[in-house]
Amino acid sequence: MYLKSISLKNYRRFKSVELEFPDGIVGIIGNNGAGKSTLMEAIAWALFGTDASRTSKDQIKSISASKADVCRVILDFEMNGDNFEVVRELKGATHSVDASVIINKKVAARGNNPVNELIQRTLDMDYRAFMTSFYAKQRELNALSDFQPHKRKELLTRMLGIETVDTALRDLRLDKRDLEMRVELDRSRLKDKVELEAQRKEKSQNLNRLRDEHKVAKEKFNSATSGLKEVEKSWKELKAKQEEHTRLNQKSGIVQTEKRGLDAQLKSQDQERMKLLALDSESKRLQESLAQYEETKKRVDALDEMRVKAEQQRVTQSQTKDIETSLTKDRERLAVLRKELEPRAEIDKSVSQVKEKLVSAEKELEEKRNLYLRAEASSKSIGDEKAKLESQLKHVEKLGPDSVCDRCLRPMGSDYQDIRQHLLDEQNKIDEKLKSAEREKEKVREIGRGVRKTKIDLEEWKERLQKSVEEFSRLEGERENLERGVEEKKKNLSSLREMLKSLGEVEYDPTHHKRLKEEFERLEKLKQTLTGLASELKRLPVVEKNRKELTEKLQVLDREEAKLRESLLHLRFSEEEYKRAERNLEERRKSVHSTELTLKDIDHNIEMVGKEIDQIKGEIESAARSAQRITEWEQQRRYLERLDMLFSDFRISLIGRIRPTLSRYARTLFLDLCDNRYEDFELDEDYEIFVQDQGEKFPLSRFSGGETDLANLCLRVAISLLISESSQVDFSFIILDEIFGSQDLLRKESILAALARLKNRFRQMFLITHIDDIKDSVENLVYVTENEDGSSDLLLQ
Repeated sequence: MYLKSISLKNYRRFKSVELEFPDGIVGIIGNNGAGKSTLMEAIAWALFGTDASRTSKDQIKSISASKADVCRVILDFEMNGDNFEVVRELKGATHSVDASVIINKKVAARGNNPVNELIQRTLDMDYRAFMTSFYAKQRELNALSDFQPHKRKELLTRMLGIETVDTALRDLRLDKRDLEMRVELDRSRLKDKVELEAQRKEKSQNLNRLRDEHKVAKEKFNSATSGLKEVEKSWKELKAKQEEHTRLNQKSGIVQTEKRGLDAQLKSQDQERMKLLALDSESKRLQESLAQYEETKKRVDALDEMRVKAEQQRVTQSQTKDIETSLTKDRERLAVLRKELEPRAEIDKSVSQVKEKLVSAEKELEEKRNLYLRAEASSKSIGDEKAKLESQLKHVEKLGPDSVCDRCLRPMGSDYQDIRQHLLDEQNKIDEKLKSAEREKEKVREIGRGVRKTKIDLEEWKERLQKSVEEFSRLEGERENLERGVEEKKKNLSSLREMLKSLGEVEYDPTHHKRLKEEFERLEKLKQTLTGLASELKRLPVVEKNRKELTEKLQVLDREEAKLRESLLHLRFSEEEYKRAERNLEERRKSVHSTELTLKDIDHNIEMVGKEIDQIKGEIESAARSAQRITEWEQQRRYLERLDMLFSDFRISLIGRIRPTLSRYARTLFLDLCDNRYEDFELDEDYEIFVQDQGEKFPLSRFSGGETDLANLCLRVAISLLISESSQVDFSFIILDEIFGSQDLLRKESILAALARLKNRFRQMFLITHIDDIKDSVENLVYVTENEDGSSDLLLQ
């Protein structure tokens, strides 16, 4: 696997960058936090998705990108002659994940999960195995050695391909257990062949006996069926008479019911006729009482009009009086308001003067504030400079005269006292500057307080004047409203006086109006009663017609009832004779049904015995097949047992070869980087690291952090070498992140020299560091630079 290029868009600190990966040892240099590790992390994120990110997906997208912007990483690499392009994206405000893999310009997978599965299947490792073998960080160099022994062995077997043998061995044993269970199950179900033959013979004898019984029962059934047919014929004749008798009785009952209904209707019509004749006399009497109705109505209408006119006159007079009273009050209030508004011009002039003074005071106060801020900034700057000098002085005193300068790397010696005195002199000068700056700041503060008090006094004066202006505005508004109201009321008063003049004199007697209205209401009720009587009397001809029709229908029903009585006498039906025939028929049917059930039972028994015989035959044949199958499965089980033994021996042999090989690769690197300071480096059965020092073997916990990091780095590189040699995938790169942090200068040079000798194994070796002094020891440099807006760029040299 060879990395060709990577493209980042809105990925963490990178807005939009592209990088073509060079060959050889590539140094990735930049300040802490500039995005060096982010660049390499993007490779793992493109391959394995969110699992490879050190944060949640919500923090992967650049904070400067909008919600609509896409976060995208495109990784281009070659493997086994094929070109792979992996694209992984975060889209929208919800950061939904999308991914695709293009192999030789053809889409091979699309979607987050399908891409993850394809990459893991292609590389034959998951994210954790990838990071443990080909991506080494200083803080994570001991990740493998920190695992529990069983976890470490599990991870290494998966990384080195031994897991494939374990999977095959596990599947083989599952197949063997399945065969054993099937053999045991078939043996438990296998039946004795002699016993099955005896059962078949007994069932055949029972079948012959049942066939003889079936022949006798069939003859009885035929005889009973013939007698039933003769009885059914006689019963059907009686049944027809019974149905006709029932029909005639039902029809006669219907006729009688209709007659009773018609009699009731005729009686109701007679009663209604008598009632209507009485109403006709009452109608004639009411007509005589209503002779004065129309004249009374006209007189009442005339008095209603006079009442309305009199009420209109009264209301208009009242409104006229109210308006005249209101006008008097409004004129008095207007005179008061005009006097109160006389000082208005003088107040407006005072407001303008106060505003001008306030603008001048605010300008002066802003000038003093700026002076104070500049003095305060100067004081803070001097304070920061003082703190820096105090820190440098403490650092120098802590190092002492025998230490090495951390800048020029030379011993201080006799220069120590000069450096210390120089720092003390500088500190005294800064103290004087700081006191002067504080005095200036206090002076400006006092002046500002005086200006602020003047401004507050002016604002209070302005507020008092403003309240007076607001009160004048309110009074002015009230005056204008009153003047408009006076004019409106004058117009309304003139209109009301004209209306009174047009009404003139009105004569109206309420008592007479009330008496006449009561008389009219009495006549109105009589008229409504007469109208109701006229409506009722219209029904009299209809009642006479209904009485005639009902009488004719009753005569028709009397004739029909007589005919029905004659038909019933002619039928000569006997209910007792019908019931005797019905009982005889039921007894014959029961006899036939009992004979039929006996015949069906025999048929069912014959069928069941036949099926039992067929089942026994099938069991005899199945027992023969099971015996043959058990013999074949026993042969397969013995074969699988032999195969299990061979695979187990092969696994033990494979592990026995891998651990010494891995130990040998790591030993060579470790001893080379330590200049053979130690005697040996080895891995025990749990793949835990031991180092031999002065003839005695020690675990890593005995050594310093630098030695521990170096040992774990050698094991990481050895794992990568072994995977690269043994895997079907040719991994041609390794990433080493900040591996020089705990190493001295000499050890750094040794590590770089050892890595240079591995170029025939790894085409690309990426070293992430903030240390500039390695740039002369690498073939290519990638500078990660920070921009003013907080984003980062890449520069390849």
